Amino acid sequence: MKKRIGCFLFVLVLLTDSLPAALEFNLIPSVQSGPVGIEITFSGTLKNTSSTDDLFLNDLQFSLNGAATTALVPNGSVFFANVPGILLPNETYSGPIFAVTVKSSPAQADYTGSVTIRGGVDIFALTDLLSTNFQSSSDVPIVTIGGNHLQMQFHRTNGASDIVYVVEGCSDLMSGQWSSVLTRGHDGMWTVNQSGASVLESGSGDLVLVTATDSVPVTDPDTSQPTAKRFLRLRMIR
Repeated sequence: MKKRIGCFLFVLVLLTDSLPAALEFNLIPSVQSGPVGIEITFSGTLKNTSSTDDLFLNDLQFSLNGAATTALVPNGSVFFANVPGILLPNETYSGPIFAVTVKSSPAQADYTGSVTIRGGVDIFALTDLLSTNFQSSSDVPIVTIGGNHLQMQFHRTNGASDIVYVVEGCSDLMSGQWSSVLTRGHDGMWTVNQSGASVLESGSGDLVLVTATDSVPVTDPDTSQPTAKRFLRLRMIR
């Protein structure tokens, strides 16, 4: 009788260790952009869909595609600093998951990859639980002339409500006297800081194309004289 009980308990332990714990993983948003050298944080939700088992989240692995292998610097410390090590049955985590920095990019470019959450039934498990794709785009503003005004084009991340966008202009780089031309605040609304300036947004999804038109004409409409100098820049403030 003792041998049978021991065998039964051994089989029960094996079955318990192999019970799967399901993970639901979403990035919100999964596509983001930012200037070169600035770290971009990806947030999202992680949910343990099991109603009976704890789910251990022990590691995060990156897989980068093509040019992203040399252009992106992944930061997994965000995962360990924010994501809980254990999700209880039906528990959900929402918040920062990882970050990446575009370390070099000659122009506007899109870099893609995926992240895999690893874990399982205990603190030592390193099973690949679930992967999801992401895109990090370098956003180098492009300045052209349209309608007798300088126009700056750049991408705005639709889901990043914590960023303030400020288009600034000046006529003398040596003076360093930049002034705000257009501002998009935390409320999501654009403010025209200088009369004659305008802004247009186009596209849908996670990235929106912004066309900011300067207030100063390239050629004076009254005298037909060209503006001596005019410069635009974009500041992004968190």
